[in-house]
Amino acid sequence: MKKKFLLIILAIASAFCLALGLTACGDNGGNAGESGAGSGGGNQGGGESGTYTVVYNANGGKFDNEQSVYTQSVNKNTLLTAPASPNRDHYTFSGWATNSSGTDIWDFSIETVSGDTTLYAVWRQKDATIFSVDGASITDNDIYMFVDYNIDSVSLSNKVVCSNDSIWKLYYDKLGQMEIPTKIAANTSGELESGNNIFYIVVTSANGAQVNLYTLTVYRSYSVNVTYYNGVQDLKTQTAYTGYEFTADYTPTIRGYTFNGWKTESGKSFTKDIIWDNLVLIADITANNYTVTLDVNNGNELSKTEYTLTYDKSFSLAKPTRTGYTFNGWYINGTQITDEKGYSLDVWNYDSNKTLTAKWTVNNYTISLEKSIAKAGSVSGEGEYVFNSNRTVTATTNMGYTFLGWYNGETELTKELKYSFTLPAKNVTYTAKYELNEEMSNFNFTSTENSCTITGIKNKNVTKITVPDYV
Repeated sequence: MKKKFLLIILAIASAFCLALGLTACGDNGGNAGESGAGSGGGNQGGGESGTYTVVYNANGGKFDNEQSVYTQSVNKNTLLTAPASPNRDHYTFSGWATNSSGTDIWDFSIETVSGDTTLYAVWRQKDATIFSVDGASITDNDIYMFVDYNIDSVSLSNKVVCSNDSIWKLYYDKLGQMEIPTKIAANTSGELESGNNIFYIVVTSANGAQVNLYTLTVYRSYSVNVTYYNGVQDLKTQTAYTGYEFTADYTPTIRGYTFNGWKTESGKSFTKDIIWDNLVLIADITANNYTVTLDVNNGNELSKTEYTLTYDKSFSLAKPTRTGYTFNGWYINGTQITDEKGYSLDVWNYDSNKTLTAKWTVNNYTISLEKSIAKAGSVSGEGEYVFNSNRTVTATTNMGYTFLGWYNGETELTKELKYSFTLPAKNVTYTAKYELNEEMSNFNFTSTENSCTITGIKNKNVTKITVPDYV
């Protein structure tokens, strides 16, 4: 009887615990129900913090941060707040479910979590949608296909993948009036043109309620010219094809320059790139420097005899001097390089070090002759002569006079009637000096080397006159 009564008491206690929301009562007074099973499985107790982890699986889609899962930490027995909807190409987001097949939809307005939970995105396939085209890329409603230059047409029959039960047709026009029943992308001539070829694909849902228009661009590659240019002339031309990567592998030898690489007409460095049109590549070059050595060729020594010249640039060099000569310019093997002032006649166009030689023209100088007494004799040898030539000036003496010598200013050069010398690097004036003989001092006379004629007497008061024998 006591045993039956005890069982009744335990049953009543158990029912009381259940009425209070407890699954079991233990000796330690803890809440044993927090370790029970719940949606999604896992730790139903939520730990001491009383929170659960909710994982949102995009189920083939992506969240804005491009992640496929999103995690929340929520308090137990609370309503969930859904994150921003994920995205998936060609599908429409339709909610969250507790299974990946999307049959058990989660109701955010009434359902609460009772343990760690995973929810899966539910997707519905869009109607009248092209999912893929073999060999093409799709951006929104634009389809782009690149084909080789030797492709005349493209059959799309087995290349287009649409949404379930959709029907697609190929057209020349976007209004759908010029259908291409063969579904072969080609122009009316039967061939694709070079470059862009525009077609249109109309996709209709099975029930006809949804229609989408796609623009199909079939780009057919074609040949273009790549021209290499050095800034002055074309160096080489190559054939390339649009849409393919072209590598500029031509290395030119450009006289007087170091080749650094290629640049486009806009100045952008070019090694390789996909090209879509004719291309002009301009050589990026640096002019080389060369050393020239100056040979003064018997001229006066220069303080600087070596210069660094840049190819294709003008320049100037020192102007040398040489006694008795005029500088004509610097020469290389008979070719004049500079003018008489040392300025280049043209840009430097030698691609090696060179020795430049001074070229000279000997100067002419004037010999002028004077006589101290005009009637005393004659002089000869004056004129214009080349520097450093051997010259002789000669004097004659008329009767009644005595030759004193040749003078340069007050400097006596010789007492002889002839004076031989080397012409200096300047104009010279030499004077033949004479004096009147004493016996002829009182006469007016004319004379030559061989005769003398008295024409008068200066002082008529003299009482005695001696007439020389040569008169």
